[in-house]
Amino acid sequence: MAAPIQRRATNIVPTPCGRENGDMEVAAATPTGHELEEHEAIVVGAGSAGLAAAAALQARGFETVVFEASGTRGSRWRSRYEELRLNSWRAMSNLQGYRMPRRYGRYPSRDDFMTYLEAYVEHQGLNIRCNTSLVRVDRAD
Repeated sequence: MAAPIQRRATNIVPTPCGRENGDMEVAAATPTGHELEEHEAIVVGAGSAGLAAAAALQARGFETVVFEASGTRGSRWRSRYEELRLNSWRAMSNLQGYRMPRRYGRYPSRDDFMTYLEAYVEHQGLNIRCNTSLVRVDRAD
């Protein structure tokens, strides 16, 4: 196995992701508030695809961080209309390594899917930074 490539990320306002906007601490950003961090793997976006990618990288032994520009995980799902249901059945909508509960029914609702994403993050132990803008990524040689 090849040695992992080190990545350096410059970001603004690294804060932990809360479940709702009111649950998190928001730090103020300044033009000089950029900080340099080094990570083996960087995922941009804490939607379902980003969370699944981060979990897969982490399962393969890469130290992984997810940067999310909004204040919550799965923020696009939160902005959809309340009556929304997945158009694929529950068994086809699982993210790898964690099944959706049967109580969600055949076609989970928007709220059920958001709850599932939160549980997936906790189950996988993902490192997610909300309210974080990724400014630049450099390959550290």
